[in-house]
Amino acid sequence: MPTCARCGAELQPPYRFCTACGQPAAIAVPYAPYAPYPQPRKDNTVLIIVLIVVILVLLPIILAAALYAMVSGLIGGPSPTTKPAVTLVLSSNTASGADILVAGAQPAASPTNFKVNLQVGYNVGVAQAIALPEGSQAAIFVGNATYLVAWINPGGSGQVSQGDHFVVTYPTGPGAPSSGTQVTFFLLWSDGSLTSQVSFTVYIPQPVIALTLSSSSATGADILVAGAQPAYPYTRFWVNLENVTGFVSGTPEPVAPAGIPAFVSLEGNTYNVTWVNPSGTGQIVPGDHFLVEYPSGAAPAAGITLAFSLVWDDGSTLATLTWQV
Repeated sequence: MPTCARCGAELQPPYRFCTACGQPAAIAVPYAPYAPYPQPRKDNTVLIIVLIVVILVLLPIILAAALYAMVSGLIGGPSPTTKPAVTLVLSSNTASGADILVAGAQPAASPTNFKVNLQVGYNVGVAQAIALPEGSQAAIFVGNATYLVAWINPGGSGQVSQGDHFVVTYPTGPGAPSSGTQVTFFLLWSDGSLTSQVSFTVYIPQPVIALTLSSSSATGADILVAGAQPAYPYTRFWVNLENVTGFVSGTPEPVAPAGIPAFVSLEGNTYNVTWVNPSGTGQIVPGDHFLVEYPSGAAPAAGITLAFSLVWDDGSTLATLTWQV
């Protein structure tokens, strides 16, 4: 404790005067400590400038390298390929479709770079990518029918190359091409431009048909299909009637689905001709029947000779049967 300089008594806080003798205190009051001298701030300006320069110099290089890698196929997606020169030839042509051979393809290219399309008669379809994996079928819509196109790659190269095939399958229902119809197959590049095409005519050998009269009455006739070789879907056939006595032919109509009449106009009257298909095959086969129903109230006169004709889809007559009313 500090003491008074005069009397030696201990000084009491706040140490201004001695409480014993009144002598003013004469002690040293300590100075407050100095605040620490601040450290000099670091200047990052140079570092920032260096970073900016590095970014400006290296960023274009990095972007260019990434772009090159993408173009080279090193990063995602197929690499662009030179459009090849392709030669197509018809390998075979049957009633169910056509087989088209790739006679040349230089250079070979991934199937993902191609599209396929068809023109049937005057109708052009909607182009589709080649279906993958190999052997799958791409559906091409032409008019009201669906055609199927499969890419066959016998060599297993995984690329469209010489020796490959494109197999076109015709629809079997309504919209199936008739014999003699012109078909063109197009092999297109991914940008829609043509690489090659081949045209061919639908060839469907006519069937040999034999008809016999099963029964005849005042209301109509029952005509039996005694023979049909080969069998074809009903959609390829038409029916017609003729008044042989009067040398008047009716208007051909396509065969309707089994059990549904086709309406044939003859001499201003309508005859119902119904195809019956007991086998349920959907094809005209031996054992089928065609039921001819005379128009109500306008039946042909007794003694008149009528003829029933089964007509091919190209308009040619396959078989004719006559009977007397």
